[in-house]
Amino acid sequence: MLNKFFTPKLIPLLVSFVIIGCTSKEHFFSLQLTTWKMAPATSAVTPSLNAIAVTDSDDAVKEANYSTVHWQKATVPGTILGNLVDNGVYNYLFEPDNDGKINEYFHNNLSKIPAEDFDHPWWYSTDFSIPAKEAGKRVTLTFKGISYIGEIYVNGTKLSNTNININYEDYLKNGPTLLHPHAEISDITTEGAGSLKGVTDFETYQSQFMGTMRTYNLDITNLVITGRGKNNIKVKVTKPVYRNDLTYYWAIVR
Repeated sequence: MLNKFFTPKLIPLLVSFVIIGCTSKEHFFSLQLTTWKMAPATSAVTPSLNAIAVTDSDDAVKEANYSTVHWQKATVPGTILGNLVDNGVYNYLFEPDNDGKINEYFHNNLSKIPAEDFDHPWWYSTDFSIPAKEAGKRVTLTFKGISYIGEIYVNGTKLSNTNININYEDYLKNGPTLLHPHAEISDITTEGAGSLKGVTDFETYQSQFMGTMRTYNLDITNLVITGRGKNNIKVKVTKPVYRNDLTYYWAIVR
């Protein structure tokens, strides 16, 4: 039986950070960002998670100096649910195994975790420093999969998805919606026809990064500082919609 409860587990996957020298193909500096902090946005059902829920606006949270001191620790690559289980957040719900030990896989322990803890997006945050000797080189942030949708901020600046091969082309015209893909479209002259500039759906999509198996290489050279300064990355992750979004889901068989 496919269990809808497990859909939030794939958030997010691998994140790596790479600085590549412009003058030499042989010399480069690589930093794997594996230590993060995470917290739910808006609210959660579990008391300890609701206590750290982020209720401030995105404009406030995205800033590099926004405090994450009370957020849950997180390891990447990993998942929100996996990190929470590793942190012991749900131990109070779990039935001890036959040896009297806490084992999340014993009996139906995982099914006791409230799915409502994942009804809202979650925030991820990490800090990093770039050695002064790497100044002047191109800085590339690499995400090897985010499930399902991520909004990425570097030192408070929201990144745009430049990997989509859609520009504001003059030949683009109005078309049917995904809800009514076979609808006949006769109006191709009103506002929005022939241009994607200002079209709300496209503007939203352009700022999102999605896909469990998709790699994003993002140039953040102009957004970071080298030397003794600290840099910050935040990612606001939204889980997939069960049955609607193409991604991986956890399943259990009973």
